[in-house]
Amino acid sequence: NQAMKQIMATLKKLGVADQDVQTTNFTVQPISKRDEHGRALPEIVAFEVTNQLRVRVRTLSDLGKILDGVVSAGSKRVSGIEFGVSDSSG
Repeated sequence: NQAMKQIMATLKKLGVADQDVQTTNFTVQPISKRDEHGRALPEIVAFEVTNQLRVRVRTLSDLGKILDGVVSAGSKRVSGIEFGVSDSSG
């Protein structure tokens, strides 16, 4: 939760508008206690939470600093980078 707060604050500080940030996946998975052989036991000892965001960067020259910012703020993974054109009339 703390890492996500830092990432969101970093995006805002770097000028990414709220409407350009969207949660695309949120999962909570239990982590079970393991025996000496690595087998899962029925006791849950923690939970692993994954929160994935989609961020639209409207100015290509800002992409590098935004990527650096979210990784520095605690993002563990950046994937699925796509490029598109918002105005194809020119």
